[in-house]
Amino acid sequence: MEGLSSTSRRGSSEGPREERVIEVERWTEREALKDIFKAYYDMDPPLVLPMDMARREFAIQPFEIDSYVRHLSFGDEHALRRFIKSKVPRHLYHSVGIYEIPGASSMEDKGWLGSELLFDLDLDHPGTCESELVDDECLVKGFEKAKVVARVISDMLGGKPLIYFTGHRGFHVRGLCSGCLSLGRDERLEIAKLVRAEGLDVSLLFPSKKGVRPAAPSPSDPGWRGLAASLGIDLRATSEDVGVDIDVMVTQDPSRLTRVPGSLNAKGGMIVTPLCDSFTPGPHLSPFRGSLDVKAIKALDQTSVMGFKVSLSNGEELSLPASVALYLYLSGYVTITGGEVVVRRNTGWWPIQGCDWTP
Repeated sequence: MEGLSSTSRRGSSEGPREERVIEVERWTEREALKDIFKAYYDMDPPLVLPMDMARREFAIQPFEIDSYVRHLSFGDEHALRRFIKSKVPRHLYHSVGIYEIPGASSMEDKGWLGSELLFDLDLDHPGTCESELVDDECLVKGFEKAKVVARVISDMLGGKPLIYFTGHRGFHVRGLCSGCLSLGRDERLEIAKLVRAEGLDVSLLFPSKKGVRPAAPSPSDPGWRGLAASLGIDLRATSEDVGVDIDVMVTQDPSRLTRVPGSLNAKGGMIVTPLCDSFTPGPHLSPFRGSLDVKAIKALDQTSVMGFKVSLSNGEELSLPASVALYLYLSGYVTITGGEVVVRRNTGWWPIQGCDWTP
């Protein structure tokens, strides 16, 4: 690619390439980003795919167009990897729906067999975070909310939750629930309202009577009362404190797509990362190392991005870790003028430490 040159390094003579070094002489909007994404996918990075992937619809957003290419299907992982090496997606998705013919060009012809539950938490909604962009502190708060959704799935619906960071500004939580597969839009809407605690009268969870101290909630109590006790929610909480601000339309729609864990998100340049009981933002969220020279086009108060503290003055020129520089570039805060990107195949999240992602 014009303006970029690269060399490769192998972890061993037997295994796949572990990293590729790309020198940046001139950064071009789509071509340079596509080149470093291609370097990542060419090394066959770890991906987490559904066991029944042959019955899932896949979709990508290419670099060349702004629309999505849907109705893709792959018989196995090798076929998918060949495809993404060839097409180099900006974003990669699979359906929560399971189909007889996932590659059919219309939803009616696919032969719907059921859909998992999906919950989408975006952290850039007004009032969600105080920072100018979605920073580490905001992500940690968001993860705590994602865990609340996970508890609803396990404790109230009897399902198995899977949480992952979307690689940009939020989290997806999938609910594997055999009794939920056949639910329609109306039932999924009610579940979304449950998670959001819509219409919940918190005073009924923690009833009080003058002169009488209310019984403390117990984790063994049913519904939101037991969940509130498990999560340590204060007795003076409001429904906004209890519920989670998820995107209702995502949960309601059984034909929705969800990001493939291990793939890259071109809005933040980070990995769609599976999570377990804890979450600490850091360089493991990005496959990009090295250092990039940037020029600030927008001021930024000191904030923390992937564990790195950064502040910007408009017009300032500086060198930043490549992962941070790319995130700020994609967020509209800097332009990239040069440097080196080391593209890593695996940043340490694989195998998924402590997570059980089996069906």
